[in-house]
Amino acid sequence: MANKNICKHKDVCQVYQGRTIENKRMLTVYKNVFCIRGYRGWQNCKEYLMFENIGPSSNINNNKLK
Repeated sequence: MANKNICKHKDVCQVYQGRTIENKRMLTVYKNVFCIRGYRGWQNCKEYLMFENIGPSSNINNNKLK
C-alpha cells in the first residue's frame, strides 16, 4: 500500500536518495520535514518545486551535456 504523504519524486530526487546529505541523522530530519510530510512539506522543498516546474535535475544535466 502506497503512502500518500511520501513525495512522488522520491525515486529521482537526489536529496531523498541521500546523495546530497552525508549525515544520516540530518537526512532523516530532512525527510521528515520535507519528503514524508505531505503537501505542506513539499511546498517548502526546493527540489520538489523544481521537479514540478522544470522536471528532474538529472534530465536538466543530461540536456546540458548533449
